[in-house]
Formats: sequence, C-alpha cells, structure tokens
Amino acid sequence: MKLFDRNFLVRTLSGALLVAVVVGAALLSRWTFFALLLVVMAGSTVEFHRLARAGGLHPQRRYTLVVSVLFVALNMGVATGEVHPVFLLLMLPPLTAIPVVELYRHSERPTADIGASYMSLIYIALPIALLCYLPFMGHGDGSEFEAGRYNGQLFLYYIFILWANDVGAYIFGVLLGRHRIFERHSPKKSWEGFFGGLILATTLGAWIGGPLLKHSMVSGAIFGIIVSVTGLYGDLVESMLKRAAGVKDSGAIMPGHGGFLDRFDAMLVSAPFVFVFYVIFFMR
Repeated sequence: MKLFDRNFLVRTLSGALLVAVVVGAALLSRWTFFALLLVVMAGSTVEFHRLARAGGLHPQRRYTLVVSVLFVALNMGVATGEVHPVFLLLMLPPLTAIPVVELYRHSERPTADIGASYMSLIYIALPIALLCYLPFMGHGDGSEFEAGRYNGQLFLYYIFILWANDVGAYIFGVLLGRHRIFERHSPKKSWEGFFGGLILATTLGAWIGGPLLKHSMVSGAIFGIIVSVTGLYGDLVESMLKRAAGVKDSGAIMPGHGGFLDRFDAMLVSAPFVFVFYVIFFMR
C-alpha cells in the first residue's frame, strides 16, 4: 500500500482544517472552547444513535440529546466558576427518568433500548463533560485547579498527543503493518502501527509536557503512554459499534475521516483517564 496516495492527501487537507478549527476554538476563549465541545458532543451523539438504530436498537434520541447538552453545559459552568457544583445534582432526575420515558415508547425491547440510551450518555456526554475541566486544571505554572482560570494549552496538549498517536499509527501501520491487534473488529489495525503511535505520542508528551506542566519529562512520557493506550481502545470500541451496525464510517462530515465518532473515538475513551491524570498531577 502506498503511503502518499489520494486518500492520504484528502485526509491531510481535511485534517489540517480540523486542526485549525480545534486550535482556534481552544485558544480564542473559554466560550469558543465550550462551543467546540458542544458541537463534538452533539454530532457524536447523533451518529451513535444512528449506529444503534442500524443495529436494531432504538435509543431515546431527542431526550438523551437534550440531557447530554444540559449535562455538558452544567459542567462547563462549574469549570468556569459560574455554577456551584451542587447544581450538578439537578441532573439526577432526568437521568433516572430514562426508564420512565421508555414506558411511553411501546418498545418491543425496552431493556436494550434503555441500555442504548444510557450508553450514549456514558460513552459520549460524560467524557466530553470531563474535558470541560482540563483547561482550568492549572495555568502552566504548576498551580492546581482554579475555577474560571482558563488555559487552552492544557487541552491542546492532550489533543496534540492524540493526533500524534494517530499519525504515528497510520504511517507505521501502512509501511510496516503485518500483525493484527483485533482483527475481528478492526482488520487494519496492527501492532506495528500501535507501537509507532506509542513512540510518537510518548516522545511528544515528554517534549511538550516538561515545559508546559513545569514538571519532569518522565511525567509527560507517562501521559503520552496513557493517551496512546486508551486511545487505541477508543478506536477499537468504535470499530466494534460500526461492525455491529454494518457500516464503514459513522458519518461523512469530514472527507477522508468520516464522521465525528470516526475522528474523536479515541478521545471518548481516553478522556476519563486523562481527567484523572490531570487531577492527580495538579491537585497533589
């Protein structure tokens, strides 16, 4: 397989546009960052609902989308210091009401459909809600979390390592890929690609993480390893969902990349681990 084929060119151009949008939104202000997360969350949720329906499930599409928006918005308000954390308790009634809503839908498989509804919240809304806090975890000087103190570089640090992992995995996989990781769900993913992504993510994590986090390069390297490994599982989970639905891509919003889930699948699984890492790092 050629590395620089037409598909690679399309992926590169659309990827460059995506980079510009993400970097611009993260650096411009906390509100453009919030808007970016909302768009990614909404697009990913709609695509997940589409995959679920293709697999024979019927999640509560409108209701879970509204709940997801409210959940992310509340967490962003807490992160910016404009909403007291106690107001997160307001999400308990709508979350526990999902089985009640199912009573009025006359579903033939209510248990499976309730599960699909909850999965859209756990798989998509929860990780993105946790991402709201990353730019507020510190200010590049080793300081701990302070509501309202925004530093978009802390979010971009994570995203750049995710992208580096993708680039390394793609290049090494195309050039050297022979041994498959999980052929049942993702026939093209290879161990060679994984280690290529791991090397690039770890190197970038150590290189940028030292100056940005005001700590040792070892911590940055560990962060890169966490992102690379959890990102791989994010890719595999989405591949499993697409295979169950019988589709190649979750959507077609980005030429060469597919849909929101295709582009941000690694982030959805890795985000909770990254959040825990940031909490331990900045609040110790």
